[in-house]
Amino acid sequence: MDAVPGDFVLRERQRILSRDRKIMLELVAEKHGSTLVLVGLHRMGQKAFKIVQQGERVSVQTYWGRPAVRPINVLRDFHRVHFLSLARLDALHDTKKNETRPTDGERSAAYGEERIREIWRDGRLAQRVFEQGSDPAQAIELTFRTDNQVRIENRRCGYLVEILQSK
Repeated sequence: MDAVPGDFVLRERQRILSRDRKIMLELVAEKHGSTLVLVGLHRMGQKAFKIVQQGERVSVQTYWGRPAVRPINVLRDFHRVHFLSLARLDALHDTKKNETRPTDGERSAAYGEERIREIWRDGRLAQRVFEQGSDPAQAIELTFRTDNQVRIENRRCGYLVEILQSK
């Protein structure tokens, strides 16, 4: 988390569809220094889970029932939406390079065991896809409808998340 600059507090309203379950979730995220805390709240404000990431170390607590999506996957998706842009990864590897928005078109790069592909249209990010190997059934696809509305289709784990509002 040290590589992610700045501190922030963020709230997201999410609709999650997982197999036969459909739930609404409020996700509250706070980053301070090298610590990221995510708290998932059910519709009535009940705490569903809490994730604390300090550097590479992650701890997860669940409070209420069986979550529709494993909390560790919520953390991974949060990283995919907010931190794992190709521009940010480029800036991390080349400290002389600033994080800039690319021009329209498609670009891709390897990240660990995954390949990240981004499609830009009209000066904004339209789609980010995380692929492992050549099997499209294992892809995780993020569609950016607006700056604060994102659709995540996680084919590896069999769920769909719609971030309806982020502030």
